[in-house]
Formats: sequence, C-alpha cells, structure tokens
Amino acid sequence: RVRSGKTWRIGLQSYLRLAQALKGLNGFYQRDELRDALETLLIDLDPQVQHLSLACLQRLKLGFLAPYHENLERLIAPVSLRDELTVFTLADSKDEGATILPQHRSAILQYVIRVLFPKMRRGGAPKGGQAVQRKGANGKDVNVSGGSGRAARSAVLIAFTRLQPQELRPLLGLILRPLADALPGDRAPDGLLPDHDVDSWIGKLFAAPSDYFCGIDLEKLRKVKAKRRVGCLHLLQDVADFLGRSLEPYLNTLMGLLLSCYQASCRQQLPGEASDTEAHAPNDTAESKVGRETRALVIKIMVSLLERHPCYDVEAIWPAFVAAVSPGLKKVPYDAVSNNTVPPLLTLASVLSSHLKLLPYFDPFMDAVVRCLSVRVMPKGNGNTGEVVMLSSKGKLSQLTAVEVLLSIFDVCDENGDHQVVSGAMMLVRQHLGTILESLSNVISAELGPHKGAKAANSRVGGESKELALLQRVIPLINDRRTATAMIKALLPLVATGVRSSKRRKLVIKPSLDVLCSVAELSPSTLPTSLNGLPTRQFVTEAIAHLFSEAPEPPLRLEAARVLTKLAKLDSDQTDNEASTIMGQCLIDLNSMSAEAVDEIDYQRRVNAYESLNERFFLKLRAFEVLPLAHQACFDVESTEIGIRSAGAHTALLLVRAAKMATCDLELADESVSEGGAIPNHVAAVGLIDLVKSVVVASIRSSLRSGSASARHEFTMLLGEVVSELPSLFPDLQILLSDDVEVNFFQNIIHIQHHRRLRAMQRFRRLCEQGTDDNPTQSAKFRESSLTGLLAPLFLNCVLDGTRDKEGNMVEEAIKALSKLGSLLKWSRYQQLVVRVIALIDQEPTRVRPLLRLLVGLLREYPFHVVRDQDKLKATSSDSLIAEAVASPTDRVNSFIGSYVTPTLAKHMMEKQEVVNVSVVGALANALKLLPPGSMQRELPRTLQGVTNLLASRQQHVRDGARKALVELCAVVGLEYLPSVVDVLQTALAKGFQVHILGYTVHSILERCLTDSITSSSDRRKQNIRSSIATSSGELVDRCVGSLVPLLEADIFGSVSDERQVEAISSKMKEAQSCKSFESLLLLARSITFDAQGEPVGMLLDVIRTRLRLAHSPKIRSKLKEVLQKLARGFQANATATATQLLVLSFTLIDDYLISYAQQKEADGAEAQRLLKQQDTKPGHRGNPDKDAQKEDEEKATQNQYILAEFGLQLLLAQLKNPRKVGALVADDDVEIDDQSDRRAGSADEGRHEEDAHRDIGVDFIDLLSPFFPLLSNCLDAHSSEVCGLSLKCLGRMARLPLTTLEAEVATTARKAFGVLRRSGNLSLPLPQDCLKLIIALIRQCKHYQPTDGQVNFLLDNAFSDLEDLQARATTFALLRSVISLRVVKPQVYDIMDRVQTLMVNSQSAPVRDLCCQTISFFLLNYPLGARRLKRHLEFVVANLEYEHPTGRQAVLDLLQMVIARFPTTVVQEFAEFFFVPLVSALANDPDASVRAQIATVLKTLLVQAESKQDALLKFASAWLQGEDTQLKAAALQIYGLALEIKARSLKRDMPRVLSELRSSLAGSVDDEGSWERVYMCLCFVEKLSKEWAPALNAAVPDEGWDVVTIACRPHFLTFPHMWVRKVASRILSVWLGTCEALPASNVRDGPGVTELKGVASSCCRAVETLAKMDESYELSMTRNLVLTGCLIYKAEKGAREDSMLEVDAVFSGGLDESHEMRADASTLGWLFRRMSALSLRGEEMQQRVAINWLGQIMEGMERDTLKQHVGHMLKPLQRLASPGYRASSDLKVLGETIVMQVRDSIGSNDFVQAITRVDEHRRQTKESRKRKLAMQTMVDPQAAARRKQAKGLKKQAQKRKATELRRAHKGGGLKASPGVLTSQLD
Repeated sequence: RVRSGKTWRIGLQSYLRLAQALKGLNGFYQRDELRDALETLLIDLDPQVQHLSLACLQRLKLGFLAPYHENLERLIAPVSLRDELTVFTLADSKDEGATILPQHRSAILQYVIRVLFPKMRRGGAPKGGQAVQRKGANGKDVNVSGGSGRAARSAVLIAFTRLQPQELRPLLGLILRPLADALPGDRAPDGLLPDHDVDSWIGKLFAAPSDYFCGIDLEKLRKVKAKRRVGCLHLLQDVADFLGRSLEPYLNTLMGLLLSCYQASCRQQLPGEASDTEAHAPNDTAESKVGRETRALVIKIMVSLLERHPCYDVEAIWPAFVAAVSPGLKKVPYDAVSNNTVPPLLTLASVLSSHLKLLPYFDPFMDAVVRCLSVRVMPKGNGNTGEVVMLSSKGKLSQLTAVEVLLSIFDVCDENGDHQVVSGAMMLVRQHLGTILESLSNVISAELGPHKGAKAANSRVGGESKELALLQRVIPLINDRRTATAMIKALLPLVATGVRSSKRRKLVIKPSLDVLCSVAELSPSTLPTSLNGLPTRQFVTEAIAHLFSEAPEPPLRLEAARVLTKLAKLDSDQTDNEASTIMGQCLIDLNSMSAEAVDEIDYQRRVNAYESLNERFFLKLRAFEVLPLAHQACFDVESTEIGIRSAGAHTALLLVRAAKMATCDLELADESVSEGGAIPNHVAAVGLIDLVKSVVVASIRSSLRSGSASARHEFTMLLGEVVSELPSLFPDLQILLSDDVEVNFFQNIIHIQHHRRLRAMQRFRRLCEQGTDDNPTQSAKFRESSLTGLLAPLFLNCVLDGTRDKEGNMVEEAIKALSKLGSLLKWSRYQQLVVRVIALIDQEPTRVRPLLRLLVGLLREYPFHVVRDQDKLKATSSDSLIAEAVASPTDRVNSFIGSYVTPTLAKHMMEKQEVVNVSVVGALANALKLLPPGSMQRELPRTLQGVTNLLASRQQHVRDGARKALVELCAVVGLEYLPSVVDVLQTALAKGFQVHILGYTVHSILERCLTDSITSSSDRRKQNIRSSIATSSGELVDRCVGSLVPLLEADIFGSVSDERQVEAISSKMKEAQSCKSFESLLLLARSITFDAQGEPVGMLLDVIRTRLRLAHSPKIRSKLKEVLQKLARGFQANATATATQLLVLSFTLIDDYLISYAQQKEADGAEAQRLLKQQDTKPGHRGNPDKDAQKEDEEKATQNQYILAEFGLQLLLAQLKNPRKVGALVADDDVEIDDQSDRRAGSADEGRHEEDAHRDIGVDFIDLLSPFFPLLSNCLDAHSSEVCGLSLKCLGRMARLPLTTLEAEVATTARKAFGVLRRSGNLSLPLPQDCLKLIIALIRQCKHYQPTDGQVNFLLDNAFSDLEDLQARATTFALLRSVISLRVVKPQVYDIMDRVQTLMVNSQSAPVRDLCCQTISFFLLNYPLGARRLKRHLEFVVANLEYEHPTGRQAVLDLLQMVIARFPTTVVQEFAEFFFVPLVSALANDPDASVRAQIATVLKTLLVQAESKQDALLKFASAWLQGEDTQLKAAALQIYGLALEIKARSLKRDMPRVLSELRSSLAGSVDDEGSWERVYMCLCFVEKLSKEWAPALNAAVPDEGWDVVTIACRPHFLTFPHMWVRKVASRILSVWLGTCEALPASNVRDGPGVTELKGVASSCCRAVETLAKMDESYELSMTRNLVLTGCLIYKAEKGAREDSMLEVDAVFSGGLDESHEMRADASTLGWLFRRMSALSLRGEEMQQRVAINWLGQIMEGMERDTLKQHVGHMLKPLQRLASPGYRASSDLKVLGETIVMQVRDSIGSNDFVQAITRVDEHRRQTKESRKRKLAMQTMVDPQAAARRKQAKGLKKQAQKRKATELRRAHKGGGLKASPGVLTSQLD
C-alpha cells in the first residue's frame, strides 16, 4: 500500500536508491514480489518515487521496458510531460506515426497508464493559484504553475483517446480500485494484469452482461468512504467526457456501477421521518450534501454516456433506475429554484427527449418537466403557497431546459415521420403551449429585458440567445390569436431600448427581429388585429421605428423594414395596404446594400428611394407610417456620404413642410366647416406635428450634443427651418430668424467662417441684454428647454471646436454667450449645465483651459444674489417650521458649490510632476468667492498654503506654475486678502534661496492685482465716471504699504541684493537674476492714494531719505536713483495724483535742495572761519566723537540732497511733457524742424499762431508753473550736473508758455545758459546740448528774448563745427534753422550752407541727408537771397542729378520735390524747363529703379505746379516719341503716363500719335521676348490709359484706344516669361473685362465674341497652370479675370441662344436630359468648367485655390437652370477635396466645404443629391475601371507589375524614413510634431 508521511517517504526513497544500486537484482529471491511492489509504486503521486521505481524496474532487465525507458522518464517529469505526449504517441502500430512496437504494446501500455495515472489524480491549482516547487526527473526542484494539474489531466486523457477500447481496462481498474470490494469478481493483484485473468473484478469489466449491477454489493459500496466514491466519480466523469466513444464495451459495467452508486447514496427513510418530497431542511448534514453531490455526478456521467451512445439499451437497468430517481424527480422544481444550474435529472430528461430510441423512457420525467414550467417569478413574501415561488433569478435555465425538452419531443417525432406519434407530441406541446410562452416571457423579461444590457441567459445558438431560439421553434405551433399576441408582447420589449450596445444588438435585438419577422409571416387570421387598444401595425411600428435611427448596422434596419412590410397585410383597406407596402419597400431601399461589393451600400437605390418621397406622399400616409421614415432620414443625416446626408436632410425638411401643409390645410378646412364644408382631419395634422417634435427635434437635440461636425451643420440648418415653418413648436426662437442671411442666427452659428459665428453669438447676447430693435427696452425671453437643449450645445461646440480658431475670438465669444445663457436659467437647469461642463473637463483634456474659462464665466454671470434675495424674502414671509424643514435655495447653492464644484476643481488643481494648473486655480478662486464669508475664510488658507508650499521647490517649472497659480488666485480674491497672502509668503519663504523667490513672487502678485485695479480705474476715468471703487482699491493698497515696503527695501538694499551678484547663485534660478522690487515700488507708487503730504508717499520717500547719508557709495547711489526713477514713473501714472499735488511735491523737493545748498555754502564758509580760529587753540583738544559722527552723517545727507532734487525735476519734466496739460507744442520734442512751429519763419499770422499753440493750456496750470522759472534759473548755478541738465530741459519747455515770470527772468536765464556753454569745452556733451535746446526754444518761441550780436557770433563760430556728429546733429541743425529764422545777414551763414548742401549729397547717413535737405529748403524759402545766389544753389542741385551714388541722387530729388512744391508758382514756371530736361534725362538713364520712381514723382509735381508750361513740356515728349532712341521713347511714354495721371489738357492733341506708337511697339514685342522692360513700360502706360482716361478716351479716339487695350490683353502678355509683364497684363485684362461686363443688356452683342473670350479664358488658364507659386495680388487678379470671362461667355451664349430662338429645357425633376448635358458640355462655358475642374484636381495648392474660388464666384451671376447643367464638373473636385483621405491644407478644405454649401443652396437639395449621386457613381466606375486595368496589366506583364510594386515600396520606405527624421528633429527642438505637420512637410 502506498503510505503517506514525510518520514516514511524519505525512508522509502532510501530503500529504492539502495535497490537501484544493487547488482544482479534480476536473480534475487522473491523477484516477482519485488516487481509487483515496484509496479505498484509507479502510481505514486511523488515524481521522485516514480523515477526511482522505474529505475529499479530497469535493473530487472525487462525486455519490453528498455526501448521506452527514456520516454517514461520524461512522462514522469512534470516539466516535460506535455512535450513528450506530443512526441511519444500511443497510436496503434497500424496507424501512421506509431512509436510502440506491436510485441511490446500490451506490456508497455500498462506501465504508461500507471505512470500517467497520478497526473490525472492531481487536481487544480494550490490555494491562491501560486506556483509550487516539485522535484524533477533529475532530482532538482522544478517550479510548476498552479494550473498545471488540470492542464495535465486534459493532456493525458487526450493521449488516451488513441488507445483501443480493450486497452482502457487497466485505466478503469486503477480508477475503480477504491470500489473493488463491492464489485463482483476475485481480488486482483496490485501489479500488472495478466491477459488470461478473467475471473478477477478487473477482468469482468470488459464486455460485462446487462445485469452486471445485480452483482454489486450495495452494503460494501456504502462502506466505502464518500470522499473516495466522489473522487472516483469525478475521474469517471472526465473519462466519459474525453473517452466516451471508446467506452462502448464497458457501458453495462459503468451503467450498473452508476446505478449502484446512486442507490447507495440514497438515504433509507426511517419511521416518522419527513418525506423527501418536502422542502429541504435549512440545516442539511454533511452526509446529505455528499449524497446530493454523488447523485448529481452519477446523472452527469450517465448524460455524457447517453449523449455519445444514444442507441444503448437501458431497458435492463431502467426499472431500478426509475425507482431510485423517483424521489429526486419530485424535487426537481425545488432544485431549479435553489440552484443557478439546471438540475441533473432535467438534463437527463433533455437527453432522453432528443433521441428517438430513448424517447420511450421519458414518461417518468414528464411531470417534473411540466412542473418546472409552472415556476413563477413572484415578489418575495407572496402569500400564495399553492405554487412554487422563485425568490431570485435562479431557475431560469431550468425553465428554458424544460421548454427545450417539450419542443425536442415534437422535433424528434417529426424527423422520423411517425404521424401518430407526431400528432400525440403536437397535442402534448400545444397542451402546454401557453405555459411555455409564459415561461419564456418571464425569462426574457428578466434576463434579456431592456435594462439588462447584452447579457444572455444561457448558451448561444448560432450567435442568438437560447430563449429566442426556442421562441423561433414555437412559431409553427401557433394557431390562435391569443398565442400570437403573447408572442408579440414577449418580443417587442426586447427591441425597445439598448440599441446603442453592439453586443445587445447582435445577441438580442437581431434574433428578436428574426422571430418577429417569422411571426409576421403567419396568416392574418392568426395575428391579432389590435394590441393595447391600438391596431397591431401601429403598435409594432411605433415599437420598432426607433431602430431606423439608432441601429448602425444596415441588416438590422433591413430586418425591421421586412417586419413592417409583412405586417402590411393586416390592413383591410386596399389603399392603406398599398401605401403601407410602398412605405415598407421604401424603407428596404433606403437600407439596401450593394450586390457587387462587400459591405458597400447601394448608393443609387437609396438615392432613388429618397427621390420618390415628397410632401404629398407624407400626407397620404398615417402618422405612425411616417414614423420609421422620419427616423431613417434623421439617421442618414449623420452619414459620412455627402449625398446620403444631403438626401436625409432634405427628406426631414420635406417632412417639416408636410406638417406645415397639413396645418395650413387644417386651417382652411376649419374655415370651410364654418361655411358648411367637410370636417377636417385634425388627427393627421396633429400627428405630423407631434412626429416632427418627437423625432426630428429629438434628433436635432441629440446630434447637437454628440454628433459629427457635418451632422451638426445639417441639423442646425434643419432647426432653422423647423423654427421658420412651424412657429408653434418654438415661438421663443422666432426672434433669431431673419430674411437676411448675414443676420439669421441659424445660418451663421454653423458657418465655416468664424466671423459669421461671432456675429450670431453676439446677436444672441444682444437680444438677451437689450432686446430687439422694435422693443429695445425689453430683453428676449427664451424657454429653458430651448436654451439648454438647442442653444447651449451650439455654443459649447464652438468652445470645443476652437482648434482652428487661431486668434481665440470665437472661443471667447462662445464663452460669453454660454455665460449669458446660464444666467437666464433657473437653478436646476443651471446646475445641470455646470455639471456637464465639469464632466467635459475630464473628457476633453486638450480643451481644459477654455472649459475652465467657461466654468468661471458661468459662475461669474449667474445671479446668485437673486437666489439669495428670494430666499430671504421667502424666509420672512413663510412659516419658520416649514423653512427649517425644507432646504432653502441658498443652502442648495452653497452646498453645490462647496461640495461639488470646489472639490472637483481641487482635484484637477495639480498636474503631473507637482505642476499647478493655473486655470483650475482661477476657477477655484471664483467658486470660493461665491461662498459665504465664513466658508471663504476657511477654504482660502488651505488652497493658499497648498500653492505657496510649492514655491519652495528646487525645480524651476514647479515654482513657475505655483507662482502663476498664486497670482491668479490673488487676482480673483482681490486686494483685501493681499496682507494675508504676504504674511503666508513671508512665513513660507524665509531662508536660503527662498528669499529670492519671495521678492519675485510679491512683484508678480502686485503686477497682476494692481495692474487690473489701475486699468479698471483708468477706464472709468476715461469715461468721466466718478466711482468709489478706485478710491476703495487705493485705500486697500495703502493698508499694504506698511508691510510691503520693508520687504521690498530688504530685497533691494539687503544681503539678498549682494547674493544676486554671485554668478553661482544667479545662474541656478531665474528669480535671482534680477531684482523685481524696483518694479514693485513703481506699482505701489502708481496704486496708492496720492497725497503730497500723505503717509503712503512719505513712507515711499523715506526709503531714500534714510539712505542719503550712504549715497557716497556708487552702488547705493545707483540703487537710490533707480528707486526714485520708478517712484517718479509711478506717481505720474497714479490715477489719484493731480497736477497740483505733483507740482507741490516737485516744488517742495527743489526748494529744499536750494535751501540746503545755500545753507551748505554758509556752513562751508563758517567751517573755514572755524578752522582759522582753531589754529590758535590747544592742539590736544578733541570734540565729542558721537556728536562728530552724527554731524558728519547730517553733512553727508545734506550733500546728497541733490538726489531728491533730481526726483522733483523729473516729476516736473514729466508734467511738462504731458500734452493734455501743456499742449502738443510744449510736449513735442523741441528740436524737430517744422515750418509752422517757428514764430520767426515769416508767417503772416503770428499772433493767431501763438494763440492756437496755447489755447489748450489751463490758466491754473500756468499759474502753478510761474514760480518754477526763477527757481529753475537758480538751479543752473548748482554744482550737480544732473540738476543743471534737468533744469535746462524744464526751462526749454517752459519758455514756450506764457508765464508771468518769463519776461523778467529770460535775459538772466539766457546769460546763465551761455555761461554754461562757455565753460563747456565740448558742445556735443549732454549738458551743452541742453543749453543749446534752451537757446533754440528762446529764439523760436519767446518773444521777450532777442539774442545779442555777440551771442549770435558765438553760436556761428562754435556750434556748427561738426554737422555730422551723431549725438548733436539734430540739435545742431535745429539751431542752424533758428539762426536762419533771425534773418541776420552774416557771411558765416553762406559758408555753413555751402557745407550743408555738399553734405546733403556726400553723406552716407540717411538722417543727415534728410536734415540737410530740410535745412536747405528752409534756407531757400526764408533767407534773404539774390537771384544769382538762388540760381547757383539750384544749379548745384540739378548738376548732382548725375551723382554716382543713388543715395545722393535721392537726396537731391527730395530737395527738388520740396522746392517745386513750396516755391511760388511764378518761380516754378520760370525754372520749369530748367528742371524738366535734366529730370527726363535722368529718368531715361538712371540705373536705379527707386530713383527713377522718385524722378517720376518730381516730374508729376512739376507738371502740376507749372500748369501753364505743360504744352511746352509735352512738346519735348512728342519729339522724343517720334525719334529713334528707344530710351527716350520709353521716357516719353512715362511722361505721357504722368500726364494721364494728372489729366493734362494738352494730352488729347498728342493721343493719336501716342496710341499709334503703342500699337506698333506692342505688336512688335510679340516676337521679341528679350526686351521685357520696353514691353513693361508700354503696358504700364496702357494700364494708366485704361484706368485714368477711359471716359475721355472713349469720346476722343474710341477705336484706337480700345484697340491698344485689346492688343495688351493678348495671350502672349498673359503668359510672358517675366512676372512683372504678367501682372500688369492681368490688371489691364481686369479693367477691359470689367468694362465689357458693365455694358447694358442691350449692348451685350457689341462686346467681345465667344471665340475671343474663349481665347482669353484659355490664356488665363495657361497663365495659372504654368505658375506653381504666385503672390496673393496676382492670384486675386487671375481669379477675377476668369470669373469675368466666365460671366461674359455665359451672357454671350445666352444672347446667341435667344437670337436663334433656341429653347433650353433645364427641368431637373426627373434628372437632367443627357442630350442637353452633352450640348452644355459642348458649349464654351462647359469647356471652361471642365478646364477649371481639371485644374482643381491636378494643380498645386495655389492653382487649386484659384480654381475653387472661381467655382464659388461664377455661381453668383448664373441662373439655376444653367448652373444645374455644369454642377457635375463643380462637385467632382469639391467632393474629392472633402474626402477624409485627400491631403490638402485645412484652409483649402474649409473653402471647399463653403463652396459645396453654396452649390446646394443655389440648385436646391433635391437636385444637389442627384448631382452628387452621379458624381459618386462616376467616381466608383472610374475606380473600378482603374482596378481592372491594373489587374489586366499585372496579368499581362507581371514583371512590370512587380517593378511598380517595388518602386511603391521604396517610396513608402523613403517617406517613413523622412517622417522619422522630421519627428526626431522636432523632438530635438522641443517641439511636438503633429501628423498634419509631418504630412505637409512630406508633401
């Protein structure tokens, strides 16, 4: 016996190893007993014991064992078992691949079975499914997976299938060994079985008699442990499942053994014990559970055997078996209720009913089967105890099995043709048919109902559910209406809902429709006429109509259409029957599939079906018959095929119009009834309107939420039609309609152009805010259902589709519109909208930012205060008890924001890698502001601290994100929380590198918060609205100054500032690279409440005053000056700072400085006296050190007081530069040269000019400035150059004002200024320059000042030595101009001007040349000059027209332009010929194009100014034109062109000669393409001729003029090699075509002919085709030319048809006439359409854009009938452009979509669908033809096909390689390469 125990097993292995080591083991005593023991150990569970036992048997030298020893070793090892079973097959020697010799087979198979038997006994995985370690064949540990036991059992049993039936006896013997004592026969040995031992119990297993079970001892069988019996039965079950076909010789044995096991497991009933038929006791014993398990296993094994051997004769065991199972049959219904599986006895009954030979034994099971059918699904606790109650979902499989049993009886009898038996079985089934249908209905409603998804109750039959398969089998038995009604009612709930689930459609809805179709095939007498009070057709149609809009698979919709078609026979009325049949056939056609291609729709058949629908057809049908058609149309609107989509949209529109027609007919009928007419059909009209509302409007709502972009476009247009045609459905949306397409909301909101969408959303907001034009005081009222269901999805789609909105205007406008829409909703609807937006934040990660902005807008715009006010009103008026019991609206609002909005936003606040989402933080702050103050104070610190802690991170991107979020948070919560934020920052950022982050972050917060407040306050100030908001914000900033100034002061002057100078620190973080506290001080100065004597201003200035004593240090002094500079800028920009306050502060600071300066002088004098006296005192005497140090500090502070004076002067200078306070004359730069700004320039109205210059200056402001002039004059004596320079700048501007102190102080001030100049060695330094500017201002503007002769000589001798000095040239030339304006005749002036005019030509600096030019012009106009000197200067100018450098020539031309334009007319006419000839010569010979253009401008000015000399000047041009010099001819043409521009009177005289020359030149240039310049000149003149002088030309020489223009429009010039010629020819052609197009209708025949226009169109097409790239102007010009040409061709052909009295029949209702299409294609217009269509298909992108724009613009002037003739050529390229796989830019695709919509609107939806259908059919035919041609080429020349395929593969590899390189390049550059970018770059 195999024993267990670890210790014993170790000893056993030791003995086996000992026996393996012994020699001569074959000759040992009791060898046979040893062999038997070793063979017994082969079935041990331990592989190591098996291995050792086999090794010992090998030592016995068994002849049959040696060849297979290695195979057995590998079979023992678990790791090699399955591989070895594959190699070492057990097939018979006769079979192919046998590995066992015939002489060894009998013996070796027993060893193989013993070796493999432990693998069958080993069960499933260990607990937890983990791997276990086991010893392998080599003694090493091997990991065996937990699931290897069951897999090994299956592999072994599969291997045993190759054995013969008699060879399975050892296996059965091993399996039944535990039951051997109870079996008949002698005890068998433990070793191998001898073949002749037939008396043993094992020998009797094979071919046992039918009464084998009689010899089994039941008592001994009961004594066998139940666990062993169950284990044997489990093994037998597996053997029966795998080897059932081979067990036929053992059937008597196995069936008898199974019967005995069943009898042994049945417990004998004791006296007084309850009957087995009663319900199970709740506390079953373990023995009863094992017994039930045993009986279940027995039945399962018998079922498995009978299924494989249905011909087995069970008559011998059947009486005993029935007697044994009869108690169990009574409990079958209870087992069905209590278990989720089918009771085994019911499964056995199913097997018996499935086979004819087993059917006679079915009778005992009939009652149990019928009782299973009677099980009901009833609620728990039902008091009805007369029938079995199912308390849960258990037992449904049993019901189905019972139904299947009854139906199988009928099927088996029917197959075998026993009519008597068949009739009996039919009666039996029909007897229980009601029960069967009721059971199936219960199971279907419980398992496959509309709310169960795609879950099926049992196994699938052919892909269908078992329940529906059973219903299909029941249909032939239905013979009455009651049963048919029950069947239909059981099926219809299955197709009610759940269509969105693809699994449910496949497993439930499709089989249900098949069954329903079979039911519909029953005779009309069997089908019910009505269901639930409705006709059967109507009831079924309304139940399945939704499938046509929800089921995406065409077969499902086809099956539903067939059902409706077959139900049409229920209509008694012949007319209704025909209409119903047509409707069903139409539905079948609308879902038809192509018979030629797989998974392709039958496009033509579907379109034809749509064409057959119209309004009258809908009116003929009843409403429920129109319902599936409406669903189908709405479904096809979402199709990807443009034709099907358009047809569906058109059909839905027809349905809407039919509803309108029904309504109108109803109104007319009502009027006729009042007059005695017939009663109208109210039902049809109301039904159609309800149908539109329930189907069309519902589809619109659904598609606007989740449909594609094209579907949304169609449904939006359909919505506009519904609103327009049926006003009763949406009366609130009528206000959005308009006859103007530019205003209509529904046509603009889905427009492809963003500005049209913007217009629609702006109109909606305007209606919500201001109302209509008729009633602007009352805003529009919209229903909430319209707002949330229709308008909100439209606006939300604009937010989500903002990827093409580069500027973001559309998204922002959509956010505003949605925010406004949300403010109109009640709380419940508003809450739903917010929830949806928050859900989209999770669903759309790429659109998080705009969605968050939308959420902020919704929270900001909603009137929460109204809800709270209403809540307060209800609380005061209602009962307190009710108010306490019901939650108030305010509580609901606070709860929603606090418990849903803020937690959701907080969840999204952190992104990956600790980065804060700024938008989320902003939205969270906006949500927190809506909470009560207490909640706000609780929640804000938590959010604030969480963001602030991230600022201490070492990672830069984390700090940046946290800073942005903190700034956004502070900007939202406002300035009132700024002190708290600063305190938190100081606490969190207090050490190390964090201190740098502190100042940087504080500046970021101040920049955002204070900039917003300043902007809002300045906007209010611009609007002249006084508000307390600006004051309150300033007060809030004043409170923060005390805490912010020390922080900023430490950041500027503390140790942090020194650390910034260390490169190791500043290079690691950007916060340490610069000090932002200076800018923070500027923001504070700009935001505080300004008061010159106030505390905030004093605190800011104390930063300077406390450090004046340290200003001797250059570092401290530079920081102090920078602080003052920022404070000055801030004070000037302060909205609360008035001019008076600023001037008071400036005066105080300057006066303090002068006082301290005077005191310092006195102190210095007193100190000198003290030092002289101290020489007489004792040398050892010393003063108090502390007092001396304090005094020294005070002296240093006094010495540095000039810093504050500079600050005051800067404030004053800023006030003087402000044009709103001092006027433009004072504020402008005082060195600019302007004739009107100099009072000494000789103007006639000097007094008026001064009055105009000072009229905007306030008197009060001038009074405030008057005391400053003497004060600043005293500052000129200061030792500080900065103070002196700022004083000079201020004095220079104040000298222009009418100050009261100016007259008294001007002489002294000028004297001091000249003193500064004389003390300065270099006049180009800043301080002397300021002095010169002051002198310029005094000379120009101050009438009280007249410079002395000495001062003028000083200036002339010293100020103009270097005219080209970069720093001083502007001031120098301004001073020179001022001296010239004095008109003082000095020889130095003439010398200086000679230098200036020479410098004008020679200088390489453009600003110097401009200044020289202006100065010379001023000199020539204003200085007293004689005639000879004037002519000498003009000769110099004309002579330099030939200067070698173009810059000099341009300067000379600028001067000439000024002279000619400004000189008196008489002078210009005197010098006209003097100027004209050199200018023309330069025009003809100058090589520079820009110079030539400038010469032309000067000549044009000369011709205008010298009007009386025009005839004489044009005579020169006429002479040159008649000459032979080509350059002079070109110049003459240019002169005439200029004369054309100014419309010279003398031009008419010379025009014939000019035109003749032009004609000959252009005609000769056709063959000469080299001289493009001459051609270009001629064409430019022709262009001017056609534009400027066309009316005069027509009156004077019409034939010659238009002949020249016509020559210029020749194709040669349109396709000229040089681009300039092409452009000017294109422009001329545009003018010519525009003139021809503008001819009246009566003169159209006088225009160009069709042949001529065809040539023009051909030339334009060639011009476009030969250029792959062109600029925008040329592209627009060629597009316009082609459009005008097309329009003229259309008019010409139309006139020709009218002349020949041809009738054009363009009726499009039944399709276009092919002959008419051929005539249209043969026309010139048809040729042009074909040409442009080909260009748009094969051209480059720019060429395609020209062609597509032409297609869009040519439609505007054509009639509808003509357009329909050529619509095919238009749609062919447009459809290809719209296809998803076509590569084109997004702009081009958008343009194509726009043109498609225009085509559909122009020709109508019905005609558009027909046209697009023909285009699609042509495309498919072309594609198929190409495929067939390619296949033919492949078959004829396979080598060439292989080469093409190889080339294609190489091309793809190259593209992939290039795409990879581009992706790597983008990745290396830190960019994200989108697929579209890569595709465009590859192209």
